[in-house]
Order: sequence, then structure tokens, then C-alpha cells
Amino acid sequence: MLKSYGLYEELIGCENVTITKPLGYVDFLRLIHESYKVVTDSGGLQKEAYLCSVPCVTIRRSTEWVETLDQGWNKLCAFDKDEIVDLVLSQDPEPKVNNSRLIFGRGNTSEIIRDAIIYRYNKK
Repeated sequence: MLKSYGLYEELIGCENVTITKPLGYVDFLRLIHESYKVVTDSGGLQKEAYLCSVPCVTIRRSTEWVETLDQGWNKLCAFDKDEIVDLVLSQDPEPKVNNSRLIFGRGNTSEIIRDAIIYRYNKK
């Protein structure tokens, strides 16, 4: 898509932009975690950036992950080169504390399910 919109050649020359071939999930998460900011049109990457506490610019009109917008970690924009560049270069206001564990659960779902099964089984 970058080539079809004439953006590939511009990006390849940017010193702070790395274009890679597809990566495995763990390597991809490492890159997100080490990034200053993420630019994506993906639904899932918005959440992964949020969970890594990395600001995100999402090139879409809407998102499933409105919590990331509400917390200030994600900004939506149209497919407009100038707007994308402005958002990437802008100094984001201090995002709210990343309470991802509170927003997306506490990481103890399996224990909750286990306890519910044990409780139900013991009631019989």
C-alpha cells in the first residue's frame, strides 16, 4: 500500500523509520515495546501498543478499542499524509496512567473461572 500511494520511497529515507518483512509475534511485540510511537491501520495493534504503554496513531475513522482513545494513548486520523506526520511528530499530552489491567481485566480470568467451576461443583 505504501508503494501504491507513493509513500514507500519517502519512508525508506527516514532515519527513524524501519521497514521490515513480516515478523513473528514475539519479535513484533519487542519492536512495539521499544518504539516511541506506533502508526497503524490495524485493530489489534492499537491494543498491543496500549498494553506496552506506547502511544499510537491509528489511520482509521473509528476503533473498537475506544478505551485507548479515552486514556489518551491512541489518536485516530484519516488517511492524510500531513495529519499523520503531524500526529507522529507531535508531543502527546501526558497520557493518563496506563491502567490496562483494570480496563482489560486483571489477568486473573483463569482463576475466576476455576473458582466458579469449583463453587458450582461443590454446590451439588
